[in-house]
Amino acid sequence: MTEETEQARANAVDAYVRTRVEAVERQLRPYLADSEDVAGPIRAAWQDVEPEALRWLALELSDPGACELDWELGDDDCVRFPALEDAERRVEYVHNTRVRLDAIAASRIGDDDDVPEELAELPRRLAASLDGALDMPRALEAATDFLKHANELAERAKAKRGEVGKAALQSARSGLDTVRDTLGLGREQPAAFLGRVRSRRAARAGLSEAEVQARIDERVEARARRDFARADAIRDALAQRGVELMDSPRGTTWRIP
Repeated sequence: MTEETEQARANAVDAYVRTRVEAVERQLRPYLADSEDVAGPIRAAWQDVEPEALRWLALELSDPGACELDWELGDDDCVRFPALEDAERRVEYVHNTRVRLDAIAASRIGDDDDVPEELAELPRRLAASLDGALDMPRALEAATDFLKHANELAERAKAKRGEVGKAALQSARSGLDTVRDTLGLGREQPAAFLGRVRSRRAARAGLSEAEVQARIDERVEARARRDFARADAIRDALAQRGVELMDSPRGTTWRIP
């Protein structure tokens, strides 16, 4: 595959996305021109939409003429776009996949040269979907299948005495680059994207990020003194407020699913 072919493929995907983003914006335009009571909440919600979430939604729209972006008023009296929230979670999965692969410790990486077909086949599957007439449903299906198996690889490394092959890990990382360069998903640094998403969801849930971090620090101290009952109680209390903790050799991070 030549560099020119890869670029042409990416350009075709960008053009596909632009026509569908324009269709979504056209649908919103009359409402944004309405009274401030109507336009204000919609405008505020639209400003919070992640560009990559909008891109995923655009990739899912086969027919831009049939675009219907629904919204609803949440319990917090803020406008929400369910389809875009779903798309945001799918893009979050892309970024979290890279985070999980990067977190695999060197001691868990072996010399096995075997690469699972589900990882190795991504470039071919994307090319088959995008060359000629764009078959975006097939392309997204290929990317979704790849992400599932890349996460299974990361999960295997977390198991007791778990190990992943160097070649398989490289293939997974390369596949994420392919998803980024071809479909335009995962272009941003994961920490920046995930940080914004977490902050926005925390604010919506009425959570203080500083308070959550303080509880995590308290849990770390409890585990250090082997007070596992206290550590579990802190985890459970945070979970009841919608906070999911993720432990790794690099420390504990958190998210709001």
